[in-house]
Amino acid sequence: MRTFDFQIRIFCSTFSEVMGVKTSRLHGFTLVESLFVIAVLGILLAVAVPSLSGFGHGTRLSAYSNHFLATLLLARSEAIKRNARVAICKSRDGQSCSSEGPWSQGWIVFSDPNNNAQIDPGEHVLLIEAALPENWVVAGNTPVAKYVSYSGAGSSHLMSGAFQAGSITICRKTTAAAMSSRIIINSAGRPRTVREMLPSCS
Repeated sequence: MRTFDFQIRIFCSTFSEVMGVKTSRLHGFTLVESLFVIAVLGILLAVAVPSLSGFGHGTRLSAYSNHFLATLLLARSEAIKRNARVAICKSRDGQSCSSEGPWSQGWIVFSDPNNNAQIDPGEHVLLIEAALPENWVVAGNTPVAKYVSYSGAGSSHLMSGAFQAGSITICRKTTAAAMSSRIIINSAGRPRTVREMLPSCS
């Protein structure tokens, strides 16, 4: 630590001499030296803060994407294990399914033997997830905008019986270009994630 402090003093002393400021000793800092250090720190912070902010957003994007992916995998595995229909629906209150709004309001995984994508009395709730922070969006395209339903074979189906394939996009709200994570569910019900840049997210 003493060696480092001594090197700092030598550097500041040398800089002062180059700038035409004489120092009579190596103890303490002159006003010019202090201003120089502050300027350098300001430049470093200006460069580092946006990078750290972007890193934080990227970390949360991965966390939310992986969390929703884990929900889909849980529902699919439970459907296969039970050999019965298991569904995921959007839920604002953690008790009933919502027909409006994005997935980011929260969601529920539940057994759905009557295949109506609604929680009915006697149906077992497997997982309840709370809403994401308000500045994050999780939204599905039309086939998976309201629910995802898995049969006992592990494939995803609409209430009509047709294969259910679609994508759910996760991104941070912004009017500028933003990185997003898209979870794609194929006709066999298998989900996978891809990263893509969006012009905006709302």
